[in-house]
Amino acid sequence: MATPSPRHQQGLTLIELLLAITLGLGVTLAATALLSTIKTSYLAVHDHALIQDTGHYALEVIAQALRQANFVPRDDAALAELDLASITPGISGLDNSRLGTTTVALSNPQSNTANYGSDVLAVRFFGSADHTMKNCAGFNVAAPVAKASAAELDAQRGASIFFVTADSTGVPELRCKYATQSGGWNTAAIARGVEAFHVLYGIADNDGSVTQYLPAQQITQRQWHRIATVQFALLVRGEHFSGDDSQKLYHLFGPAYQNNGDAQVTITARAQLRKPRRIFRMTVRLRNLCA
Repeated sequence: MATPSPRHQQGLTLIELLLAITLGLGVTLAATALLSTIKTSYLAVHDHALIQDTGHYALEVIAQALRQANFVPRDDAALAELDLASITPGISGLDNSRLGTTTVALSNPQSNTANYGSDVLAVRFFGSADHTMKNCAGFNVAAPVAKASAAELDAQRGASIFFVTADSTGVPELRCKYATQSGGWNTAAIARGVEAFHVLYGIADNDGSVTQYLPAQQITQRQWHRIATVQFALLVRGEHFSGDDSQKLYHLFGPAYQNNGDAQVTITARAQLRKPRRIFRMTVRLRNLCA
C-alpha cells in the first residue's frame, strides 16, 4: 500500500491574510496616535516655554526703558539747572496706534485695530558721558552737547518707543522705535508673538501718591508732566495650534478695571483660536519725576 505524501503549506488563507492586515493596521494606528500625542505634548510644552521667555523678556526691556525716563545728567554744567517742565514729557503715549518705521517719533500714527487696539508708549531721556544710557535697541545714547535753548537740548534726547505691529509674515510683534545717530529714525523687533500691548498712566497727586490710572486719550498735556507710574500689559501667544486656548476673555488689567473709554483692554474674539496665550503685566514707578 502506497504511503500518502505529506501536504505542504502553499500560502495564507483569506481569513489569515485579513487577520494579519487587521492586526498590522491596528499597530500602525496605535503608533500613529502615540506619535501624534507626543508631538502635541511637545509643541504645547515648547509654546508655554516660548510664551514665558517672550513675556518676561518684553517686560524687562520695557521696564528698563521706563526707569530711564526723564533722566538728566546733573553733573553736566549745561543741564544742572534744566527744568524738566520746560521740555517735552519724558513719558507720553497714544491709544490704538502703530507707527511707521522711519517716521519722526510719534508722527503720522495709524489705527491699530488689527492688533486689538494696541497702544504706543514713548520714553525720552538724556544720554550720559559714561555710556550707561541705552535705547530700547541697545544702542548708546550720547551725552548732550550744550546748546543755548531748552528746545535744542530736548532734540538731543534719546527715545525708546514701543508699539505692536505685524511682521512680513503677518505675525504680530512688539517693536522698538529709536533715534539713530545720523538723526533719522528706525525700528527693531523686540518680541515675536505679542498680540496686544496696552498702557495705563498713574498721575501723581500733590503728595506724590497715585490714586488713578488713565489711558493716554484721557490725559491732558499738563498731566503728562506728572506721570509717576506706568502700568502696562502684554498678551503673548504661542506659535502652534495646540488646542490650549479655553479662556474666553482676556482682561489685560484684570476684571476690576472698568473704563468705558478704554474698552479695548478686554479681548474677547481672538484672531487665531486654539493657540495658547498668557497675559503679562507690570507696574513701574518712575525714578525721575518731572513735577
